[in-house]
Amino acid sequence: SFPSPYALRKKKNQEEKNEIGKLAATLVDNNDTMFITASSTCLSFANHLDTDYHLQVLTNGMPLAHVLSQHENITVECPPGVYYYKHESIFGKDVADYILKRHAKYCFMSCNGFDLDFGVSYYVDLDLPIVQACRKCCDQMILLLDHTKIDQKYYYKALEFTDIDILITDRPLDERWMKACKENNIKVLIPS
Repeated sequence: SFPSPYALRKKKNQEEKNEIGKLAATLVDNNDTMFITASSTCLSFANHLDTDYHLQVLTNGMPLAHVLSQHENITVECPPGVYYYKHESIFGKDVADYILKRHAKYCFMSCNGFDLDFGVSYYVDLDLPIVQACRKCCDQMILLLDHTKIDQKYYYKALEFTDIDILITDRPLDERWMKACKENNIKVLIPS
């Protein structure tokens, strides 16, 4: 199945995304630099950022850029590339090339599926070069995922399981997952 338009995805699991976003925002400090990939969960995160903080943000998500650029303390960079109306985002090789000329403390991202063996995956290949460039150029890769995406795998593999530093999800993970995360030094955060 193909991804539904961004407008529809935004409405799915809203409460969970809100909780994940709120918790993710607690990791951010004044003067942090970050990449934020285009996704409805990352938009929830952006809505919870402390707007008194001075932040440097690079995003390919237009709703994210719109929300964050309203605050004068937050500098928002949008990479060049091809704009996809249905996804409200910019994609393409130029986006990855642009990211490779930057360095950020964090990358906040989401995906379609996260699997213990297959890692991070997507239905379409648009996000692949972008998240791979982010992984090369950030200190910490933070995956924001509601429980429906755990134990899912899709056609396009983007990252290894071990490429993730912090997983923020809305429900406790089972023993198998907790063990794998612990063994691979992936910190798991769940809203209380």
